Amino acid sequence: MQYIAVMNHKFSIGDPRPSKLDDKYIDMRANSARLRRYCVVGASVRGKLHVYNKVPRDDAFAVHSNGTWLAVAVSDGVGSRPLSRFGASLAVNRLCTRFFYSATK
Repeated sequence: MQYIAVMNHKFSIGDPRPSKLDDKYIDMRANSARLRRYCVVGASVRGKLHVYNKVPRDDAFAVHSNGTWLAVAVSDGVGSRPLSRFGASLAVNRLCTRFFYSATK
């Protein structure tokens, strides 16, 4: 588990948006946070077939909060594509960001 946070303000947990395509992508991601009375938990693990085939974990999740609203996104990367893990991370983070942009307009 990476961390547990208790918050009543903005937070983000899950797979970070990649800053470049050679970023290190870990085999397991597990995070949790508490927003008032709600506990949010997310986890992703590299599967046995991925380990056997020596391919990285290709799914991602993100949970973002602005202190009032909670946005949750999960993506299963396309395992047949070599950089799908980056697309999955980018997709979940952009979706959460877009939700807050649209919700506050």
